[in-house]
Amino acid sequence: MITAEQEEAIVEGIANANLNAFNINGMLEAARFYAIHLAKTSVANMSPEEKEKVLKEIEEAQKKAEESQAEEEEASDSESDS
Repeated sequence: MITAEQEEAIVEGIANANLNAFNINGMLEAARFYAIHLAKTSVANMSPEEKEKVLKEIEEAQKKAEESQAEEEEASDSESDS
């Protein structure tokens, strides 16, 4: 029978082997999953008012990013026309 300590050693060994096998894409994917986990924890601890505030900030940031991208595309198009 395997003890909890031995099982933990097995988990750590497999985790280390997986980590050593990751390329940059694997590292980014793992970081993304962890970031999602942290975000879910943060949202679970937020009040409804805080959630509304964050949602508005996200929508504003997305709008600015879209406007910036449109401006860059227009600038790029005008440069290629010249």
